[in-house]
Amino acid sequence: MMKLSIIIPAYNVEKYINKTINSLINQTIKQYEVIVIDDGSTDNTYFIVNEMLKSSYISNYKIIRKINGGVSSARNLGIEESSGQYIMFLDGDDYISEKLVENIYKYIDKKEYDILLWGFNQVTEDGKTIYSYSDKYDYYFSEMTGTEALRRIICENSLWICIGSAV
Repeated sequence: MMKLSIIIPAYNVEKYINKTINSLINQTIKQYEVIVIDDGSTDNTYFIVNEMLKSSYISNYKIIRKINGGVSSARNLGIEESSGQYIMFLDGDDYISEKLVENIYKYIDKKEYDILLWGFNQVTEDGKTIYSYSDKYDYYFSEMTGTEALRRIICENSLWICIGSAV
């Protein structure tokens, strides 16, 4: 069984998808599955992704085209098609640091976690950081039980999770 599936819903992101796919190609650890759901793009998104993945070392990938149904529909299809024990979502204009998958594996190789969280930066098109969301995750650097997570949600309204920074 694959440990990590990375699902990318993509709709008309030909301008950004190169950076997203390149950030996956440049990972220091190569054991993961990539699933790109082209959600009815009318631009060249599908063709760009197909060419990039076909010519990369990534052999475990799927590119699925579907009629536009929205990002949730695309993510759900990605989940259905995935084989990973853990699932990570990226949007078609996201990119990740080259050691992110390696860092994920440092945790999931030691113990089975229900969820892993990490910070992220919101950046401009030229890569300048607008806001760093790492501060919101200060309390996640230690383990937390399900009971503690539920308490934070109900009592403190403070369990903040972003879809692109969790598996």
